Amino acid sequence: MGRLGLVSPQEVQTAIGSGAIEGGQGKISYEQAGLFDAADVVFISDPGNAKDSFLATPVIANLEVTRAGNVNIVDQTTAAALLIPSPVNISHLLDQLGPALAKIGA
Repeated sequence: MGRLGLVSPQEVQTAIGSGAIEGGQGKISYEQAGLFDAADVVFISDPGNAKDSFLATPVIANLEVTRAGNVNIVDQTTAAALLIPSPVNISHLLDQLGPALAKIGA
């Protein structure tokens, strides 16, 4: 994600700590979900197709970033492409992430 110009807020980087993957990907517990409000946009992978139940969870639903519509659930193909952006998958990434990024850039 860093190679796409996306940077995780310092609060998120600190919480993820040594478990971070390049670009700020990592695990955040529900107890730390408030950290997402430091971000303009959040991309979360959903391996279990639980998007609706995740977004309806009170701790997530009450976040400002969620209420603004800036929490985006991505499929596993997009999540994998975020980990290793390349000339092969950059078009896919821009197609998938472009609308969310354009929304915060407006």
